[in-house]
Amino acid sequence: MNEENKEALAAVRMIKEHCQNMDCDDCAIELICDRYFTNETPGDWSIGALGATERKPIVYIKPMHGGQIPEKKTEGAAAWDCYARESVDFYNGETHLVPLGFSLAMPEGVCAFLLPRSSMGIKTDLIMANSMGLIDSDYRGEVKAIYKAFNIEWDVPSYLPESSIRKNDRVAQLFFNVPNVEIKVVDVFPDEVKDTERGEGGFGSTGE
Repeated sequence: MNEENKEALAAVRMIKEHCQNMDCDDCAIELICDRYFTNETPGDWSIGALGATERKPIVYIKPMHGGQIPEKKTEGAAAWDCYARESVDFYNGETHLVPLGFSLAMPEGVCAFLLPRSSMGIKTDLIMANSMGLIDSDYRGEVKAIYKAFNIEWDVPSYLPESSIRKNDRVAQLFFNVPNVEIKVVDVFPDEVKDTERGEGGFGSTGE
């Protein structure tokens, strides 16, 4: 609970304590008491909505070059599906960066992981070359997935049509390190998160 909520809760508790033995029929704050306190005994009052109003971290998503915005396909989904911004042909043994058509601006302390979709391991010979991607909060460039084609039954470099990626294919999942984030889609990042020292530098840009 943040400091603002703690102060508000303390104030409501004082009011509740003062009013507990009084007639609430015409009380202006009866609704507040009923909403935020669920038990009648002062020592057992539990925090309701007031204690659950922690502000969610805001993650800004900016579409790039006509790409699609990541989507959650079901209510219980833990991650957002990501779409290939362009087609990529794969030959056995090759590794490619697959652009996903968006960039992120996350507050400090929030990062994102890029994971392969389960269907990629069943329907294709593609593996995510670095196991998973880590997207830092200060990276402002386009998010890309690194995939490698590997099939021991084919010569190198044989064309693998079933493993080639077509534009708008769902090829990865975006997972945040915090359970609840507020997603805002923007054309331009707000000034407070627009510029970082790292900027669009990624994929080894900070050194070996």
